[in-house]
Amino acid sequence: MVLAFYYIWYRPERWQSATFTPLEFYNSTDPKTIRRHCEEAKGSGIDGFIISFWGIHELGKLDSVVRVLDECGLKYTVYIEVSRSAKDLIRQIDTVLKFFGGRRNFLRINKKPAIFIYGRVINSLSVFQMDSALKSFSGILMFADGGGQTLNILFKNLHRYIVLDADEGFYENFCNGVFGYCAVPVFPGFKYKEKKEPYVPYENGKFYEHLLNLAIKSKADILLITSFNEWWEGTNVEPSKEFGDLFLRITREYAEIFKKTRRKKGRENLKLPKFNVKACYIQNPTDFTPFLFREFRILESPQKIEGCDLVVYGGNERYDTAWNPYLMDYLRKGKMLISGGPFPFYYDKDGKYVNFAHRFGLNMRVVDDNTLRGKFSAVFIDGKDTLRFYPWGEDRIRDLLEWDEDFYRLRVCKDKCEDFVIGGRVGNIYYVWRGLVESKYGINAVSKVLRRMGF
Repeated sequence: MVLAFYYIWYRPERWQSATFTPLEFYNSTDPKTIRRHCEEAKGSGIDGFIISFWGIHELGKLDSVVRVLDECGLKYTVYIEVSRSAKDLIRQIDTVLKFFGGRRNFLRINKKPAIFIYGRVINSLSVFQMDSALKSFSGILMFADGGGQTLNILFKNLHRYIVLDADEGFYENFCNGVFGYCAVPVFPGFKYKEKKEPYVPYENGKFYEHLLNLAIKSKADILLITSFNEWWEGTNVEPSKEFGDLFLRITREYAEIFKKTRRKKGRENLKLPKFNVKACYIQNPTDFTPFLFREFRILESPQKIEGCDLVVYGGNERYDTAWNPYLMDYLRKGKMLISGGPFPFYYDKDGKYVNFAHRFGLNMRVVDDNTLRGKFSAVFIDGKDTLRFYPWGEDRIRDLLEWDEDFYRLRVCKDKCEDFVIGGRVGNIYYVWRGLVESKYGINAVSKVLRRMGF
């Protein structure tokens, strides 16, 4: 299946920010324009539009567009772009399904309605809010924009809107880790009219062909064209005065090849192991681990730690040193702590880097390493083992958000997950690198840690 992101925000007075020049300036709700777009899409092998949706106030505009798409026989669904809360997201999805879900051309996959959700929305929700939204709509397929184990477990169906720097194996590795349906993006180039960066050169269609070949090689379930008509970012395949119909002709050629590619089958639904543990979280969890425990609670502020079989530290960006005396007291009693970033590293109020690892009996230090791709940092553990990570942002230390097997090639966790575990000398501290937790090995790794801890 080939789908294209489609934008309905154009009015005559809004075209001044377009990177390139359309063959004619148009209004997105003009039936003549929508019919032309529909015919251009069908003629280039595109099966449907994923229509940018910015809230219930756009319901009337959306209705005027999809009425024409119904007439011309093109599939469609929505791309939820913003949400004020989990409740708002549920309301948007419920309203879209109520008004459009029963129509013949609303996108269905295996007879289930399908909706796409942008990363901006995903990143604004906690794991519990996402879980609540999904349970409210068990009969539909929701495609989350992003990667990692948490989204895999929650949504199962994943996509990416755009990846500006995808390397040779990115799409293939991305799809190999997706439990359900995998959708990968291709785009002809990227350019803002009035900004120099980011910029991805168009190479007269060669770059677009390169990405299409990577998508075909990945054996993804869905090919996403980013985009049919996003003129502000210059990703449009809709004909322009600069490129003519070049990108539609390329789309037609490769869409046919993609549809002949053997589809990868979605994996069976993953069953999470359940541990008979009362877990306490320092900081609101941002990963799947709460679903592993029989019971958990969040410790809201530094306090004496009681009634917890296990404490989990990690999830937000900053390490709060006010927890140190409570953690030390907790660990001296023989209790257990699982941690990832940011513990035990932080920057103080003067911007000076501080490492508290030695206080907990962990021999860990962070150094810069300019010998690898771009700028990286590394953590040396017990003077011999190394975990490298991107220093992401200015006042925090974070590891890779995307799993990179080549980058971690010496430390891929399969049968030896204990490679990622460190026993502290103050107490039972098990340090699980977040890059591992969010990788496709995350469940096995964390489960092995918990079993090793005696749960």
